[in-house]
Amino acid sequence: AGPAGTMGYAIVLKDNTNGFTHWAIWDIPANVLSLPEDVSQASHTPPVPAGSKQVGGNNESLGYIRPCPPSGTDNYVFTLYAQKTLPLAGVTTSQFAADVKTQLDKAANNLATSTLSTKVTR
Repeated sequence: AGPAGTMGYAIVLKDNTNGFTHWAIWDIPANVLSLPEDVSQASHTPPVPAGSKQVGGNNESLGYIRPCPPSGTDNYVFTLYAQKTLPLAGVTTSQFAADVKTQLDKAANNLATSTLSTKVTR
């Protein structure tokens, strides 16, 4: 469970090697403590977790873009945000994942963040 007052969660996947933000999902209800292995890419509002919204890193994706460096090794970072409000203010599905990350990084939108870094080699 998140910090006291957590209304929901958001997750952002960013490739720190090239600065590309692959995916953002937010408005995950606070009682949801895991995501399915394959969050549907068919919609900005995946059926699971109910109520969540997502965007990809470019206009070619509605959702999750998996880590896949063009060559060599890239450093990917997953950031988990504990949202103060649900729904998250100032964020829409017409934005790209990097824009959503900028909004999430504003302290007014979240109670806490946690990161997980991993390296992926192709």
